[in-house]
Parts: sequence; structure tokens; C-alpha cells
Amino acid sequence: MPDRPAPRPPRFPRPPRFPPSRTLVLALVLACTAPAAGCTTAGPDPAGDGAAGPRRGGTLTVLGQSGELRQLDPARSYEQASLTVLPLIVRSLTMTAPTGGTTPDGYPAEAVVGDLATDAGTPTDGGRTWTYHLRPGTRYENGAPITAQDIKRGVERSFEPELTGGPPYARQWLAGAEHYRGPTADGPLASIETPDPATVVFRLSRPVADFDHFAGYPLFGGVPADADTGPSYRDHPPASGPYRVASYQAGKELRLVRNPAWDPATDPHRKAYPDRIDYLLGLDASVVNQRLIAARGSDRDAIELKTTVDAAHVAQVLDDPRVAARSRSRLHAAFSYLVLNNSAPPFDDPRVRRAVQYAIDRRAVLTAAGGTRVGEPTSTLLPAGVPGHTPFDLYPAPPGGSPGQAAELLRQAGAPHPAVTMDVRSDDPSAVAQAEAVQGALARAGITVSLRGVPGAAYYPTISDRATAPQLALSSWGCDWPSPAACLPPLFDGRLIRPGANNDPAMFDDPAVDRRIDEIGAVGSPDQAAPLYGALDEQIMRLAPVVPLYQHRNLYVTGPGVHGTFVSVQGALSLTDIWVEGR
Repeated sequence: MPDRPAPRPPRFPRPPRFPPSRTLVLALVLACTAPAAGCTTAGPDPAGDGAAGPRRGGTLTVLGQSGELRQLDPARSYEQASLTVLPLIVRSLTMTAPTGGTTPDGYPAEAVVGDLATDAGTPTDGGRTWTYHLRPGTRYENGAPITAQDIKRGVERSFEPELTGGPPYARQWLAGAEHYRGPTADGPLASIETPDPATVVFRLSRPVADFDHFAGYPLFGGVPADADTGPSYRDHPPASGPYRVASYQAGKELRLVRNPAWDPATDPHRKAYPDRIDYLLGLDASVVNQRLIAARGSDRDAIELKTTVDAAHVAQVLDDPRVAARSRSRLHAAFSYLVLNNSAPPFDDPRVRRAVQYAIDRRAVLTAAGGTRVGEPTSTLLPAGVPGHTPFDLYPAPPGGSPGQAAELLRQAGAPHPAVTMDVRSDDPSAVAQAEAVQGALARAGITVSLRGVPGAAYYPTISDRATAPQLALSSWGCDWPSPAACLPPLFDGRLIRPGANNDPAMFDDPAVDRRIDEIGAVGSPDQAAPLYGALDEQIMRLAPVVPLYQHRNLYVTGPGVHGTFVSVQGALSLTDIWVEGR
């Protein structure tokens, strides 16, 4: 639980059944009533430096850490950096955009709106069918029109076996998609229909109230058949947004320049103020933070997208009023957790997994991450603020953990002194410190943990592949939108585990949980489904597949020449209205 009293975050208001466009009230921020909380509550541009207003031109610099933007393939994009940058290149059927209003917390209100489509979609048949009509005049960078057939192919190719790592919802929701292997092996997917070049229809296997959110992912951006080069498509997807790829070297740099075929009349939600965006990749997290705090030269017009300032620099950002004024902070629907490999000894035994629940010292892990300025301890899988969240702790222990209870469970399991290996991201000092806190807590319960460093670019592919998954690892999950349907099924539906990278690094596969996911998914009303997901949270935690550690409060710092940014509902730094001074 939190190590200081804090008001409970308000829940998201529950939307009506299957609206064509829903406003997302951004209410995931804990009230910031004391300077020690380290929160900023300003709106889009909290710098307050008297900037004259948005200007067109200049170069935005993005300082990228190791492991970011390993590829640009829309079908595989599922990490925060790519989901923030790719929409500048590849438009989708829908997007989340500011409405012009504000929330009670002072943040811009957002809504799901049409992007390539004219609106957020029309649900029929009780939410089992969603229809989209394309805006006239949308084109790729070569001038070719975007068609419904392109949208269909873009979604279908996301099933190709070599294009792993993308969001799982298409396989979960599209009718007949459970065993579909993509257009190369199986031809067209019948549940995606294109009755004319400007209309695409998705037929689902169950009612889905959240499909409008999912349609905002890059895989709904359209792929012309003559441009689909398979895995190499990741280097240069044809642009439909305001920027196109001028050059890209994975792990080194990405340069975006204006797309001359983009027509702002067809795109009312992207301002596209900068002339160019230079993404510098492969930087150490500490270097990124130091450069943004100092903000010299081109770094005056720089940002970073890697979710939070690292623990070593939090105080430098928040305790210096000049730097704090250009920080953006928000508690949101994401959490860090300890992965236990349920498919391999000793964590294939639920008693051993429960022992770790008692042994863990959440306070020490959060301190290593930066303290309550960057998060709040949690014992649940549904983050506070998401409908259905219910506070509970099935494994209550003192703040430093309960090594005695853990040791007794290990004895009962016949494994009093297990020795395990834990992968840690070697180029992230905060991750190393958190892993060491886990190592120390488990040692007090009799579990010997050996740390194995993995470079950032290889970390998530390593820990999420059954063939290479370690016994322990640290991971994090951000709910793709503020709904429990986007929080629990992607992580704990065992049917989604495939060869290669997975969203379920714990390799948790429980048929009873899978059945319950299906049962709740068939409930058409989000209001009715929310408490059922809350009960599912507890059902999963009784099996102890992972150890929830803390809910994220993302903290960003930007250069003083950057304006128009805010932390979105997904916890990312929004780029829709960004502009730079260009000094």
C-alpha cells in the first residue's frame, strides 16, 4: 500500500453502450496537494515562460534510449515510443485527440475520433460489427489514395508468423481469426469486408465496446499490396501522416521530414508544427536525463519518450523550480511487476509463487525506482482509476515483506532454498537497482537470485520468448486504454502465447481464466463488465502468476523551447500539438 496517505483516484466515468465516439475524462491523477508529491497539474504547456504561441518550423529532437524503435512496422508496434512516433507517419482509422476542454484535474480532455475514418466507427449487431468510412482525399506519400482494401491488408498481415510483438486484440476479437496465419498462408480473412473502396467492415466473434480504441493502432493504417515487403517493411512504411521517413538506422537514428502528399484538410487533429523531427537512438537513460536537464544547444528543443525520468535524476528535476516548470507528470493506468516464469521450475509450483508474494519488499523496489514521486505501491493487477479496480491484497505483509511466511511456503513446496536467475536490463541503472532490491528481499526468504544483464534492445524479446525466458524478470504494462478489457486479457490469456515475443512473459496459461475472459468479453455493457473484471483480477492473483509492484506516475522533462505537450491518458507525451521555438 502507499507509504504516505493519499486520496483515492477517481474512476473513469463509464461510457454508454457502444457510442460512436466517447470522451475520455482523464482522471487518473492523484490529487497533488503538497510539493512533496512532485506532481505538476498544468495543462498542455506548463512551462509558463511567456512563449508567444505556436509557430511553424524548427527541428524537434527526440532523445531515444536503447531498445526504442527497433522497427517501424505498424503491425508490430506495441511499445510506447513507437505508438507515440508512428502516428506522425502512419495514420489509423481512429485516434485519441484533445477535445479543447479540460478535466477537473487540469489536463486536456481527450476523445476517440475518426482519423483516416470519418468518425470513431459505427457499431451494430450488439457491438459484433463495426463499420468505418474513409475520409476522401487521404493519400500515401507517393500520392496513391488510401483504400479500404489497404486497411484490410494492414490488419491481415499482422497475423503473419514473422510479424510478432504487436497487440493481441485482432486475434482475440475478429471472427475466424483464432487460427488465422495471415494472407500469405491463408489468403484473405473473411471477417474483414470491403464492400467498396471507402468502406471497411469488421465482424467480431463477440460484442466489443472498445473496438474504436483498438482501431487507433498503427496496424489500421493501411498497407498497399505493392508496398508490402514483409519483414523489411519495418524500415520505411509509406507515410500517410504529416511526416515521412527520410532516413532510418535501427538503433541509431530516425529522421522525419514533411510529407508533401499530406493534406491538412483531411487531418484536423495533427498540427504538425515542426519542419523536421530527429530521433537519436541508443542513448543511455542517464545521458538522456542529463541532456534534458541541462538543455543546451539543440537540446533546448528536445524531448524523450521513455515513460519516466530515471530515479537518479528525479530530485534534480523536481527540486529545481526552473526544471520542474518544464516537467510533465501523471499517475496513469500502468504498473511494474515481477515476472515469475510459470512454465519452468520452481515457479511452476503456485506455492513457490505465493512465497515470492510474501517475500517481496515493494517499498524497497519503489525507492530504487525513484520513490512515490514516480509511483505508488500496488497489490492488484487493475490499476487504480480503471473501471473495475478493487483494492485488495491477498498476501498482506509488513512494508519490508514477510520472509518468515515466504520461507514456510517454500518448505511446504519442498524447495526451501531455490536458486534462480533473474534477467535485468543492464543499461538502465534504475532497473538494476530495482532488481537488486528484489534480490535482497528474496534472499531473506531463502531464495538465491543471480542477476544476468541483458542489453536494452534485446531485453523484452528475451524475457517474453518461451525459449529464452528467465525464471525472474522485471516488466511493466500500460493498459492500452482506460478499460479493464485492455489490462487483463492481453497479459493473462494463455491462448495468446506464441513462439517468439509475447505480451505474457510469465507464460501464464490457465484454462479457467481463459474461459472467464471469454464469458466477460461476451457482456456487452462496460458497466456490467467492469466488476466482473475486478473479480477476475482477484481470481488471477490467487494463482500468483506475477507480483504487482507499483503503479506508474510518469515524469517527463522537456527542453525549454518545447511547448504544447501534455501527458495523455495512456501515459505518453502527446505530440499532436507540439511546437518548438527553434532557437
